[in-house]
Amino acid sequence: MASRVANRGHDRCGTIGITVSDDEDRDGLRRHHINFEAGTMQVFGKNSTRESVPILDDALDPLRRWEQFREPADDEAVFPRLDKAAKALDPTPLITTQSARNILADLCKWSEYDFEESLKPHGARRGLGREIYRENPQLAQDVLWHKSIETTHEGYAQEAAKRTRDEANDIIGGE
Repeated sequence: MASRVANRGHDRCGTIGITVSDDEDRDGLRRHHINFEAGTMQVFGKNSTRESVPILDDALDPLRRWEQFREPADDEAVFPRLDKAAKALDPTPLITTQSARNILADLCKWSEYDFEESLKPHGARRGLGREIYRENPQLAQDVLWHKSIETTHEGYAQEAAKRTRDEANDIIGGE
């Protein structure tokens, strides 16, 4: 679930990590918001309008498998609550912030990796943002939907310093 699936605002999930919102004013990501052929989804952005965002391949393939497994109706939540109480409701309610945290904590326990602490939904966004920033800060700004490149630089200042050091070393070492 947290594998490079993106997010902006509160129900955006497609490019980078998952942000789940308990905000009742948002209707969340529904099946009809996803265009598998185009590799995009319509999300409710911070400006309160639906926007088209890309779904990275690392997220698109698992989403396809999830859809085949669940066979959801068009108005169903892509990431629903799966507890018995929620299944009795129509439509099935969206996953909550705490549920997403619990799922990641369970996955961390089940893995054979010794995590210092359980992964968190926003951590996927930060980690992928860092990877993209190392290669291309402008692309990181676009993928993270930061309004300005300065916001991206501020969020990844340590990466910016490392990138500058590496590039300077490449130039000096290349002489």
